[in-house]
Amino acid sequence: MARCDNCGRTFTNNFQLGPHKKVCWNMQLPLESDFSDDDEPVCDAAIPDGDDDANASDDDLKLTNLAQRPREGCWGEEETVNLRHRPVFLETCATYDYEPLQRRFRTYVRDVMDLCSPQFWQMFETVMQQASTVADIVLNTTFKLLSGHTKTIKLGHRWPRSTRTLRAKMIKQLGSFWDNVQETYYIDVKQFGLPGLNNVPFTFVDPIYVWIKQCEELQRDGHEFHWNPKILRHPRTKKCAYGAGVQYGMLLQSACANTPAGSRVALLNLSWDAGDTGYKTRSACPICVQVMNVNSASTKTIGLVGYLPHAELGDAYGSHSDYKRCQAHILQVTSGNVVSLFIRLVTI
Repeated sequence: MARCDNCGRTFTNNFQLGPHKKVCWNMQLPLESDFSDDDEPVCDAAIPDGDDDANASDDDLKLTNLAQRPREGCWGEEETVNLRHRPVFLETCATYDYEPLQRRFRTYVRDVMDLCSPQFWQMFETVMQQASTVADIVLNTTFKLLSGHTKTIKLGHRWPRSTRTLRAKMIKQLGSFWDNVQETYYIDVKQFGLPGLNNVPFTFVDPIYVWIKQCEELQRDGHEFHWNPKILRHPRTKKCAYGAGVQYGMLLQSACANTPAGSRVALLNLSWDAGDTGYKTRSACPICVQVMNVNSASTKTIGLVGYLPHAELGDAYGSHSDYKRCQAHILQVTSGNVVSLFIRLVTI
């Protein structure tokens, strides 16, 4: 026997309960007009952190009329989560400050903009997402067209004719900023006895810095970040509902409960997926980090960390057992090196 928690109807077949719940849920959802100004849901406010929690009365911890009306596509009553028992943040805890790197990057961008004319950057912005071959053709053709108007438009050396020329000019005059946030490891594979292969280089960008950089871009686009967990309840059954946002999930709630009071949780998703990509071509498997504190499908939530290294040998070794064991070893060491930078924030 199966019983619906919404309407109380019973079913002899348990598999009938799932489809019924979907229909029953939609039939019992209240309309927005059902909520009057005098009948707004009441929720418990988050209990503040600090030593004053023990002296606070129940009346002080109740805030009424703070729950918003159900938004379109997100029905239910919203509550904040009680985080009274969070651990205390010790003053002796070490932290790694990324703010100097952020300031250095902004300065580097301003210096790069001064290398070329404003007209060049206006044209380059339209082709920067295209293949380098296409961008080179457009920049070179535009340079030739504008060269006939040298009396009104002075190009000089402020209009690179290819992306390679632009990149070389940046490195020659300003250096490479990414040297400040890149890590390089050499994975030892001597034990597998592969001919001519002693180590495999692996270079990647600090995933924490990539996460911060993507957060800045999302903030400029007006995306809302969620740092505090909340609970969404069904308006009739009062049961917890999930799926409306990351702030209502158990992941953020569990993470915040185990972090020091006054801190914020940075949710990251580290992933790599080559799909059907084969290493016989020039394709590679990207390693990406994703910002998980937003409810957005924007491409700016994902940043590139690096590419998965692999043992470069001939096709004849593709099915060899030592080669397969070497590839598995490279994958394990690669993931450990990237995750070690996350652990650094706790252990320094």
